[in-house]
Amino acid sequence: MKTLHIIEPTLNNTAGHCFTVVHALAMAAREGLSDHHVHVWTGHHFDAHTMHESGANIHRYFYRRIRRLQLWWLLRDLLTKGDGVLLPTAGRSELAIYSFLSRKLRQKGDAWFYFHQLRMDGAREARLRLLTQRIPEANILCTHPALQRIVRDSGFNHALLQPCPFAPPLHPFKIASFQHIIFPGEARLDKNFPFLLTLVRYMHEQQMTIPIMIQAGPNHHGHYSVAIAELIQSLRNIGYAYLNMPQQAFSSGDYLDQFTGGLCLQPYRSEDYAAKISGITLDALTRGCPCIAATNTWPADVLNEFGAGKVCEALDVQIWMQAIMQVIDDYPRYQQQCRQAMDVLSIRHHPMRTLETITGYGSRYT
Repeated sequence: MKTLHIIEPTLNNTAGHCFTVVHALAMAAREGLSDHHVHVWTGHHFDAHTMHESGANIHRYFYRRIRRLQLWWLLRDLLTKGDGVLLPTAGRSELAIYSFLSRKLRQKGDAWFYFHQLRMDGAREARLRLLTQRIPEANILCTHPALQRIVRDSGFNHALLQPCPFAPPLHPFKIASFQHIIFPGEARLDKNFPFLLTLVRYMHEQQMTIPIMIQAGPNHHGHYSVAIAELIQSLRNIGYAYLNMPQQAFSSGDYLDQFTGGLCLQPYRSEDYAAKISGITLDALTRGCPCIAATNTWPADVLNEFGAGKVCEALDVQIWMQAIMQVIDDYPRYQQQCRQAMDVLSIRHHPMRTLETITGYGSRYT
């Protein structure tokens, strides 16, 4: 039996993109890698029960203050054994730790680093180019063509384009009538959380009665920044009677249930999401939930491809409200467009495609 280790040092709860990706990969490995033992290495506070159905061996290993040192030791141990390793949300720091292992040791195992975003200001670009001098042969997966170009232009020889994995629905979604506007996931500035304050205040002033659920979840450490905490309090102070704002990570079932009859808002900042995949977009469209997204973002590209929502050219509250009403008024048609998106995206982003790339299996999802 071969062994695959999925390593996510900051995974401590079910909130956010880290859990979604790791869970999807582990579940796909259970079904498609029958000749592999699969191990998942997480933060020390992670609840292993939330992934018991995957059948993977869960190791609650990483402590926040020493996780970089722990990662070096773990990579050293696993690669010495010749095992396969995947870091599903990697970046420069993980590559830097890998670079401090000897070349002989790096060649014993098979390590893969999955990049979902990469900021390239002057200092960060210089650090990335320095790493290419030490480990030009590193196996890097990139979720977006623009990201792949950056990595290749920096000097890495083995940067592959690999669509971001997510858990496709087991069954086609059921047609539902419109129920509520939703904003799923963590409350973050790069998702333009401040715009929701403007929108909800406008809805209150216009005496609207449209239900809106804002999942103001904390980050994967269970904390809020000062700015986000103030925004959450300001939202509550508006007094919009139709606002539902839970402040916790949802279970997998509760997270997916919100998409039924939903209209998902994604006013994400273009400087952060132009080449960054949104798992929320994938989950929404494949569960029959149309979206409205800001222009010049990856979610907007997907909406334009399938017509499963609206793209707003400006962060103007009246423009967004007009788009919201257009989708609500023609909700059945937008749901039908979601069905086309589901058929394509469930194959394009199937997690088994990622596993096939790193294990060398021939693809069954082309």
